Amino acid sequence: MFISMIRIMSEEGGPGQDFNSYVLADGRAVFASDISVDGDISVGGDISVDGGMTIDGSLLPTEDTTTGSQTLSPGSSWIIPRGIYSFIGPNVSSYDLDVEVYINSAWGAIGTLRYTVTTQVISDGSNYRVHNDSDDESFTFYWRKH
Repeated sequence: MFISMIRIMSEEGGPGQDFNSYVLADGRAVFASDISVDGDISVGGDISVDGGMTIDGSLLPTEDTTTGSQTLSPGSSWIIPRGIYSFIGPNVSSYDLDVEVYINSAWGAIGTLRYTVTTQVISDGSNYRVHNDSDDESFTFYWRKH
C-alpha cells in the first residue's frame, strides 16, 4: 500500500480539490475523505460505498419504459427478467396470481397480483416470478418495465 494525493480539477481548469487516497496492492484506491462530483461519472467495474450515498439525479434508467402482458396457464410460472417492474393483475375475484421470491431453496409468495393493487418488483432475473396457483384457470396480467 502506498499513500498518494489525487487532485481533481474542475472542468473549466479552475481550482480543484485534493483527496488523500490509499492505493492498495490490487490497484484499488481508498479515499480518506468525501468526494463530490458535479458532472457525470463513469464506472467500468463495481463501485462500493462503505458509508452513506446521496443521489441527486435519477436512479431509474433514462430510456423509455416498455409495457407488456403475460398469460399463465394453471400451475405455470413466469420468471421476471432483470429490471424494475410495476404489475397489475386481472379483474377477477380470485387470488391465484402470486409474486414469489426464491429463498432457502423454495419459492415463497410476497404478494398477489390484483386489478386494484399495483405491485412493484426489482428483479435480478432469476429469483422472482409470477406463479398461477389456479388448478383450472388461466390468467393474464400486465407489466411496465422502468
